[in-house]
Amino acid sequence: MTKRITSIVFTKNRPLQLHGYLESLQQQLSPSLVQTVILYKVDRFREEYNQLFQQFSDCIVIRESNYYTDLNKIIDQAQTDYILFGVDDVILFDHVNIDVVDAALSGHNQEAFGFSLRLNRDWLTEHGQTVEPCALNGHDLWSVSWQDAKTPDARYPFDLSASIYSTRLLQKIHRGSRPLASRCERLLASNPHRLRQWGKRSLGKSFLKRARYFYDPNTHEAWTHRWCRRNAGQLPPKLFFQRQCACALHLNQVNESIKNTTVGNENHTVDYFNEQYQKGFRLDINHLAANKPSLWELGPEYCILHQPVLE
Repeated sequence: MTKRITSIVFTKNRPLQLHGYLESLQQQLSPSLVQTVILYKVDRFREEYNQLFQQFSDCIVIRESNYYTDLNKIIDQAQTDYILFGVDDVILFDHVNIDVVDAALSGHNQEAFGFSLRLNRDWLTEHGQTVEPCALNGHDLWSVSWQDAKTPDARYPFDLSASIYSTRLLQKIHRGSRPLASRCERLLASNPHRLRQWGKRSLGKSFLKRARYFYDPNTHEAWTHRWCRRNAGQLPPKLFFQRQCACALHLNQVNESIKNTTVGNENHTVDYFNEQYQKGFRLDINHLAANKPSLWELGPEYCILHQPVLE
C-alpha cells in the first residue's frame, strides 16, 4: 500500500518519551499509511536511542547536522500527500481516520490550512472560541478560523505537535520564507557554535527572526507561525479537526531557546526516564487511550510507567 503521510518527529535526550510517541502513532494511525522520519539531535543516551531505532526499524533516522537544512530537505523531498509533525513529548490516544483528514485537506477544499489532532471543541467553546460544524464527503468535522481566533491554540495554525498539513502547502510556506534565511544558513552553518552563541544575544536573535532562520523545533514553530500570520491573506483560513486525538505530555525540557511550561519533578527528568528505559519501563499509552483527556497539554498525573509483558 502506498504511504500517504510522512510523519516527521523531532527528538533530543528523550528515548523513553520518543518510544511512547512512536508506539502511540502505530496504534492510532495505520503503519501501512505512514512513513516516519525521525530528526534526531545527537547529544546524550546514544545507546538507548540505538536500541529504540532497532525496534522501530521502519523509521528513517536522520541525525541532525543543521536543523534548517535537514528539515527543509525532508519537506522538499516528501512524496506523500500529507505531512504530520510530532515531537517526542506528544502522545496519540485516539484513532486517526485518514479519510477524514483527506476530506478536510484535499485540493477541493480551498479553506483548509491544516488538520489538528489536538483541538477540542468543548474546551474551545468554553473559552469563547467560535467553532463551526461542517460536513465533508459524509464526515462530520469542526473548523475554526485561525486568522481571527480568540484562544491561543486556535490562533496558532503552524503546530509541530500533532498537526497534519498538505505537503504542497508546507512546501509553499517554507519556500516563501527562505530567501534571507538561506543566507544565514550559508554564513553560519560552517560554525554551529557561533550560531548558538549569536542566537542567545538579543541583537543576533532579532536579526535571525527577521531572516526567518530557525535552528531548532521551537524557533522553527515560532518563526514560521509569525510568517503565516504576516501572510495570512495568501493562506487558507480554516483549521479543521474531528475530535481530540493527541496531547502534549509536558514533563521536562530539553531545548531552552524558548521557555515551555514544564510541571515535572525529580521523577520526570531525562536522566530518571533514561534509567527507567534501561530497566525496560515504557510509557503506559493505553492509560491515556482509556482515560481520554480534554486538554491539549498535560502534566505528570498522566505519566504512568509500566513494564510490557514480552510475548
